Amino acid sequence: MATDSRESGTREPGPPFAYPSSIDINPTARCNLRCTFCWGPDHDIRDGLDTAEWKDLLSRFRAGGTSAVVFTGGEPLLRRDIGGLLRHASEEGFRVTLSTNGIRLGRHQDLLRYVDEIGIPIDGSNVAVNAKMRQGKLADLAFDAALSALDTVRRAAPAVQITVRTVVSAVNADDIPNIAYLLSDRRPVWDRWKLYQFVAAGIGLDSSDEHQVDNATFRRALAEARTIIGPGHMVGQEQTDRVGRYLFVGPRGELFGVSDSVGYRTIGYWRDVLENASNVPVDLSRNGLHGQISQLEGPDGVQ
Repeated sequence: MATDSRESGTREPGPPFAYPSSIDINPTARCNLRCTFCWGPDHDIRDGLDTAEWKDLLSRFRAGGTSAVVFTGGEPLLRRDIGGLLRHASEEGFRVTLSTNGIRLGRHQDLLRYVDEIGIPIDGSNVAVNAKMRQGKLADLAFDAALSALDTVRRAAPAVQITVRTVVSAVNADDIPNIAYLLSDRRPVWDRWKLYQFVAAGIGLDSSDEHQVDNATFRRALAEARTIIGPGHMVGQEQTDRVGRYLFVGPRGELFGVSDSVGYRTIGYWRDVLENASNVPVDLSRNGLHGQISQLEGPDGVQ
């Protein structure tokens, strides 16, 4: 279990921490869905940091040079203090991305003033297919909630950049062209469509057999979608593209990254790591691509 530096005793100082351009934080692991492909933390993990600790963490990273933060989870809108955290990040000068399933967005429209980009998940072209991916008691609401969220953000906060996020797995790979047609008809209400090849990490480790999809199938789905959407509006991310790109802060303050095996590697409690950094699995050049909406397609539409 990660420990606070106050409990860890005296240590020899490590090399200076190399602050990344972007961090992904999990203010909570709790979620109102139960998606089996999720690469987030187990939903039963309790919130470990209070409001003041999260604000301190954000301020430390910003002072160190980190310029972008992604609020993810779990579902970050389940956190009662999420408004204060988003506001603090915005006032610190971060480029703020909120990744939400949209189910609670209607009652939190006022928070969009603190957000530069929002990520909304659509993993099926209709309620039935989406519910095979977006599972749980509220699964049947998830599809309409996502579509409604697109309209809400465009109407209430037109300056916010909207990224539709789709996880491509064996469950929905054949439906990707249909999602493309759906999004093509709604082109005015989104800016970028990002498709992720399923990764067996986090919660998704237990469902690898159900969701695993090979590179050829993933690339074929991308190519088919691109013929419908057209160039310049979508990006694909293969499994191995995650290595080195992300630095996460978990709900208990643990810092972790994506290892060479595409799984996660916990580094330690965030404050300890900043003060005694060593072997942080982040490629700063690749991390700089994360969260930049201007970074769209590579030569093959894969980023």
